[in-house]
Amino acid sequence: MDIRQFVELCDVENNFAFLPRGDLTFCNCYAKVVLASQGIFIPNIKANDLYDWIEKNTIEWFDAENDIQDVITDAKIAIVKGAKHGHIAVEVVQFSGVWTWAGTHNRKAGRLTESFGAMKPTIFYHISNENTN
Repeated sequence: MDIRQFVELCDVENNFAFLPRGDLTFCNCYAKVVLASQGIFIPNIKANDLYDWIEKNTIEWFDAENDIQDVITDAKIAIVKGAKHGHIAVEVVQFSGVWTWAGTHNRKAGRLTESFGAMKPTIFYHISNENTN
């Protein structure tokens, strides 16, 4: 199942598992599920901790400022580390500019500015296993 089909099936805008409750939001849980549907695994930790984990996991992830011309990538995430909590979104179709996220408002598809507002996220790419084949 491709990521677009999974996002539709998951229905983040109405799925109770990802709807905000009080001060609790579930962007990290939703990102984990969406990425896992594509065979990409991230730990079940808060977005701020996830940011730190991804920055250290340079074998599988790298930031957009690095040269990606010779690397096949299979996922793209945007993540910001906040004072109280962070936020993460997953690009629905690579290089499309369409993102999906859970948070204070959940979206199946939208633009980064809708997800992050004035916050400037770091973009990370997941390195595909095809690079080793």
